[in-house]
Amino acid sequence: MRLRDIYMKGNLSYLEVLLDSTSMSDFLTRFDYLKRIANQDSKLVKELAAERDGVARQKRELVAKKEEAVVLKRTTAAKQTYLASRKQDRKDTIKNLQSDQAACQLAIQELEATSRQITQIIQQYQSSKPSNPSNPAPPKGTGRFIWPANGSISGKGGEYGMRKHPITGVYKLHDGIDIGAAAGTPVWAADGGTVIHAGWLGAYGTTVIIDHGGGITTLYAHLSSYSVSRGSSVSQGQVIGRVGSTGMSTGPHLHFGVYINGNPTNPMGYF
Repeated sequence: MRLRDIYMKGNLSYLEVLLDSTSMSDFLTRFDYLKRIANQDSKLVKELAAERDGVARQKRELVAKKEEAVVLKRTTAAKQTYLASRKQDRKDTIKNLQSDQAACQLAIQELEATSRQITQIIQQYQSSKPSNPSNPAPPKGTGRFIWPANGSISGKGGEYGMRKHPITGVYKLHDGIDIGAAAGTPVWAADGGTVIHAGWLGAYGTTVIIDHGGGITTLYAHLSSYSVSRGSSVSQGQVIGRVGSTGMSTGPHLHFGVYINGNPTNPMGYF
């Protein structure tokens, strides 16, 4: 009963319990009981510590899982946002490609229409030349041209012949030469003759066309301005306009073409 009171109430020390023994046998009995109580207390302390550590570990795991869930949620949201943006990018790319294809097709059509218009302008003029001896004959050129602007042919793509068009990407005949020059550079008449067109001409922009007689015609395209008018006579070397980048052009240059009876030919054979 005494030991039970000690264990339950905890109001006496172990030493007091032992000193209160009435005999050696009682002392040994009490010592054994106290030893068992101490061992039990130690066991309980260890169990409590283990339970406390387990609870702390579970709390840490719970916090880690919550943080992992937050990270997973953010990652998922980021992936969804990325996928949505990629989907929109694909839509925009397809839309741009369709738009580019439509614009390219229109550009090709405009180039072809302009080429036909040039041929028509030249052939109509040549077929309507005055045949009455009483009318003054239109001026004729020398047949040998001077270089029409202060510049050189702009790379391999600027030469006469088949090439991939820099805007449409279509492989077609480049019916003239491109002379690289700064905007505003004077453009000279390659030879004497009659101006049969001065003004806007579709994909060629601001353009001057001169008939030199003998079925030979020269064309000066992408001008920023012109200083002659249709029907006026010009002499070789006369300033007829200025270099520009009008019409279907990627930068300032002079597109110079030579036509025989309305059909394009290589200008380099006339210098």
